[in-house]
Amino acid sequence: MSIEEEEDASLKELVTKTLHNKGVLGKIQAQLRASVFLALEDEFKDKNIPLVSTSARKLLGTPEGATAAALIQDFLQCLGLEFSLAVFAPESGHSTVWSFPGTEALTSNLSLRTEK
Repeated sequence: MSIEEEEDASLKELVTKTLHNKGVLGKIQAQLRASVFLALEDEFKDKNIPLVSTSARKLLGTPEGATAAALIQDFLQCLGLEFSLAVFAPESGHSTVWSFPGTEALTSNLSLRTEK
């Protein structure tokens, strides 16, 4: 390996490690996954192929399944995981199979206390 190739490899490793440590690489990967999924969603929709599996549709169509999905959505929103949410919502059938009632309604339905 030449000196230039070794320097390039070292620089690449340093940049990758720095981006990973700062969380930038993870965000880029999540954004890429979300973009790929959304592109697939558009393609599936155009071809009338259901995105949500039959078993997921069956579970999420129950009150318990819809509540579980709503908890997951609320959790992702609270943590600001917008790319994960961008994949979760269409993949879980949000708005076609179940709907998010909002944090207050979810908390009330589950008889949870909230800290203010």
